[in-house]
Amino acid sequence: MPIRNKTALPLDCYGIKAALFPHRSRESFSACGLQQLNVIILFMGLVSMPHRFQAAVEQSLSLAFQDKDGRWEGHDYRVTVVTERLGLNEHDVVMDFRVLEAALRSVLEPLRGCSLGELGMKGPLDVAKMIAEALAPTIVPPVKLVAVYLQDGTGRRLTLQL
Repeated sequence: MPIRNKTALPLDCYGIKAALFPHRSRESFSACGLQQLNVIILFMGLVSMPHRFQAAVEQSLSLAFQDKDGRWEGHDYRVTVVTERLGLNEHDVVMDFRVLEAALRSVLEPLRGCSLGELGMKGPLDVAKMIAEALAPTIVPPVKLVAVYLQDGTGRRLTLQL
């Protein structure tokens, strides 16, 4: 949090100095250069660590697969892809949502209405891994792909943390 005026931290406030320098005695503060110490305190108040921000896009996907008994099942999923970065870019966003949405759409389009067996996949976890691998080249550092979620119509959710 930036300090709005210099009187926000009293120059002779022993409590703040003691918190920052617990190994020093009360007497040593008067012996050291007060101006130097005040500059350190003021600087520490102005410096803040960047925050971690996330952006997510979501699209639907319908798939069919054959269970162990040979029965066919269809599932409608909500696919959510989450990206993250420290701070924001020059446009005050994590990344361009349109780029992420288009990339996800291009990955999901060939899968729509397919059977997992035709794609060589055994279950939803394989789908989530394939989505993550296919999206990886479109996520440019410092942005990272951090998760892929598949949620079915009953609310069950598979999470692939990256």
